Amino acid sequence: MSFSRKSKTIEEPQIFSPERESEIKNKLLLCTDRQCTRKRYSFHYRYDDYVSESEESNCPCCNNEPQPDGLKDITELEYSWVTAERKAQGRLFGKCHVLSKKHYVHLFEMPKDDLTGFMGDVQKAARALQEVTGAVKINYEIHGNTGAHLHCHLFPRYIDDDFPSAPIDYRVTEPSPYESEEEFQWFFNKMQEKLSGI
Repeated sequence: MSFSRKSKTIEEPQIFSPERESEIKNKLLLCTDRQCTRKRYSFHYRYDDYVSESEESNCPCCNNEPQPDGLKDITELEYSWVTAERKAQGRLFGKCHVLSKKHYVHLFEMPKDDLTGFMGDVQKAARALQEVTGAVKINYEIHGNTGAHLHCHLFPRYIDDDFPSAPIDYRVTEPSPYESEEEFQWFFNKMQEKLSGI
């Protein structure tokens, strides 16, 4: 059984495990619904666009398209840019990204020198982030489910954060962890200072 994105239909049902027929059909219907009714921005809801944006020639980042609203470049490092936004995922003060300068979709695609350089930039940004925020731990996550261009999320973890013994729910963004624009700017400036000294 398959889902045709072009005609938006389920085609040629062939189920080899009759006892799982209902489960398989329900899963395929859910997938069909996601592709036909976009509710979010991950590839689960916009597969064709995601595949297109995975190509360097169509990548929003590589084509210098405007960044998402609120996202700001903190600094440029040798292999990456470090960015942050006031509307922080997980409501975590200091949440930021390290975005590869070169176009890769998967970490395993990076040649050894680029991989070493990129991960060195991740290490620098994480060290600065821990020093600025006083976080107990920095979590590192590479997803790429929404934006295909390779980037690493840095999530500062605190003893009083909302996710004890659990992964971060990146969909939670409100209220902002910054009490004001001035507080966000303080964080931004401190990160710039730390990273410019490296």
